[in-house]
Amino acid sequence: MHKDLRYIIDLDARRVGVVLELWQTMKRDDPELARTWRDLNQRDLRALFPHRGPQPFPVDLVGSAVEVLLGHPRYGYVAEWLDRWREDSMSLKADFCRDHGFMPRELDALLNDALRSRAEAR
Repeated sequence: MHKDLRYIIDLDARRVGVVLELWQTMKRDDPELARTWRDLNQRDLRALFPHRGPQPFPVDLVGSAVEVLLGHPRYGYVAEWLDRWREDSMSLKADFCRDHGFMPRELDALLNDALRSRAEAR
């Protein structure tokens, strides 16, 4: 697997892992904020990806879901990291597409194939 693809996959996997841990922590410690975050996240992801069904829980931190958490005294620093990691991931993907002549959908297919290969190797 190309090292850039591996790096993108690893970054996104860590980011999703942190989002899921944040979600679990918020559900336990601040259920009202967790519901608000989930609902905003679902709304924003539906707007970005209208062809996909909504996730039952946040797997990414996008749009207004970031804004809700950035100012929070307990979760703001995590939201800031997640937002930065998302920007880094998007930048790496754009660089890969530019450097290798891929369209974003083609890169998504490559990443999905690499993930599938990684899972089969386990």
